Amino acid sequence: MLGVSMIFSEQLPIGAMLGRYAREQIGRKVFFGGSCFTEGVEHFMQWYPHAADVIVTGDGELPLRALLEGEGQPQGVAGAFYREAEQIVKVPASFQKDIDAFGAPDFSQVDFKRYFSPKPVAALLLSRGCYWRKCTFCVHYFSAGDTYRMHSLDNVIAMLRTMVAQGVRHFSFVDEMIAPGHFVRLARAIREANLDIAYYALSKPNKTFTPEILQEMAASGCKYILWGLESGNQRVLDLMGKGTKVEEVAEVLRDARAAGIHNHVYVICGFPTETPQEFSDTLRFLEQNQAHISAIHRSVFSLEQGSPVSKDLPKFSIEDVWLRQDSPLGGRLGYRCASGMSMDEAAKQFQAALPFFRGFNPYARHMASFRDHALLLYAEKESTLDFQTRHIPAPLLVAA
Repeated sequence: MLGVSMIFSEQLPIGAMLGRYAREQIGRKVFFGGSCFTEGVEHFMQWYPHAADVIVTGDGELPLRALLEGEGQPQGVAGAFYREAEQIVKVPASFQKDIDAFGAPDFSQVDFKRYFSPKPVAALLLSRGCYWRKCTFCVHYFSAGDTYRMHSLDNVIAMLRTMVAQGVRHFSFVDEMIAPGHFVRLARAIREANLDIAYYALSKPNKTFTPEILQEMAASGCKYILWGLESGNQRVLDLMGKGTKVEEVAEVLRDARAAGIHNHVYVICGFPTETPQEFSDTLRFLEQNQAHISAIHRSVFSLEQGSPVSKDLPKFSIEDVWLRQDSPLGGRLGYRCASGMSMDEAAKQFQAALPFFRGFNPYARHMASFRDHALLLYAEKESTLDFQTRHIPAPLLVAA
């Protein structure tokens, strides 16, 4: 049997090809799972009918065990989608509260020397879901069943000890977000365990990240944080449901950099009703805080099926929605707003701003998704990175 977990939609065609090959050429049963399959599973099964025997949604540990013990039979397996008499059968997903009971991930069979990275960076999930769950554009946390469940600190430290013993010292904590209060407890636990590690994580830049908390995080090995900035305009932030204040974000970025933590920020262009002037507020915020920002991860707003925006179109002044392009998980949506930038206008503003965004990190443009690479760069004890000498062009705003 072969199990494949997929997180990003870009992985789906390769996964489907691998699955069909394993089923038809090698004679294996194939199971798919992962957060990719939060929505659109039945559409995927119609798009790639020969890719997998079973697709599992929700927590995957117990369903995988049931499939292995039952020799691949999916009947009654929580979260399973499968075909029976040419019909697609769906079993409701389950979400176990005690995720420590799942055990620890086992990387002992992985040959990290086969990766191109000069040092291994292991991904660890310390919680399931998102503690905030209010961002109106987001669907990422849906795969956890709209819940938030954390591993105990004892369990986390045990996982880290095991990995360090296997020669792994660099980690990406791939939680949706880590709250400030839990972050400081995690940092203290790492220090008390005398673990010499380097890591990065994701969070939301709010005022509860005090200088003291950020210093504790840096001392525990935190090299950088991916912050959900999204916008430098307060009206847009409020409409997004971020729960952050622009002026407080600037303080967090300054305090984090002072503590020795690099700041990466996410930015979204073209959120419904956003005007060119409001997007220029974001560019201005980035320009004013460039001394504290090491990289920008950017995108144009995409209307996701099942997101809070898609469920309350009038609140976001969206007058029309249509299928713009079909895809394995149900298609990309087009939309028209009564106010603010159109999709085409947002795309033009975004393209004009790309040279400005890229100027924040001279390394990122050569390293695809600048995440694990960034950790290895920042973790070098004798790092020669000098972001003060970089050239950041002035932001360009396209005339409306």
